[in-house]
Amino acid sequence: MAFRYDIVEFNTALKPFCFEYAFDKLGADIALYLDPDIFVLRPLRHIMAALAEGSECVLIPHITAPLDEGKNPDTLTILRVGALQSRLCGIC
Repeated sequence: MAFRYDIVEFNTALKPFCFEYAFDKLGADIALYLDPDIFVLRPLRHIMAALAEGSECVLIPHITAPLDEGKNPDTLTILRVGALQSRLCGIC
């Protein structure tokens, strides 16, 4: 896959294998995935609580307010890829 995909596609293609390894080989109960461009400003208590209470997957909005036009990504780009991205998940 490393020779077939660009770096973004390769990263995306590897995620399910990494989750499978974490759960099946390492015995993980939950997995938390954050894109490298995510900046965490406070503890993720609500997310961890949702997972502890039995949620199999937590979706976090990619954006929460309109974007300034003329910047990247713009509103059209987000509409093309989706406003929600799976960030935490063992199944999705």
